[in-house]
Amino acid sequence: MQTYTVYEKRVASDNMNERATDLVFVREGFVYLALFIPALWLLFHGLWRGLLLYLALSIGLVVALTELGVTDQIVGFGGLVINLIFAFEARDIQRAAIERKGYNMRAVVSGRSLEECERRFIAEWLPVARRERERLAAASIPGNGGSEGVPQTSVPVIGMFPSHGG
Repeated sequence: MQTYTVYEKRVASDNMNERATDLVFVREGFVYLALFIPALWLLFHGLWRGLLLYLALSIGLVVALTELGVTDQIVGFGGLVINLIFAFEARDIQRAAIERKGYNMRAVVSGRSLEECERRFIAEWLPVARRERERLAAASIPGNGGSEGVPQTSVPVIGMFPSHGG
């Protein structure tokens, strides 16, 4: 069973096909390629900040352990430990980069394959996204209870703020 987190652009298009093609699925779990060749994995995913951080940590570790006068086996073991930690955290780094690019997490979906996860998500997401788009379109029509595209609310303000409507 595979699990994916699904991301959608914060500012999504009105066209449902464009919105669907902009969805990003990120698989959960350990990344074996990131264990063995982390720099290549980072480059493949375009994670420049992560690459710089990984290189700085790796070089810093090698320099520090060499200055301490430890054997080459200990330096190699230290590199392996950094790669192991990185392989566990690689998906978190990828998700943070996606969120910095203007995406929000919409759901977590599980299935036997990526295709099955995509079908499950789209089946649930499509009706909700259409209703949301129709609601926003109706709220932007003058005289529909909205003022300049912002729906009015009758929820009272709570706390140390002015009273609602005043």
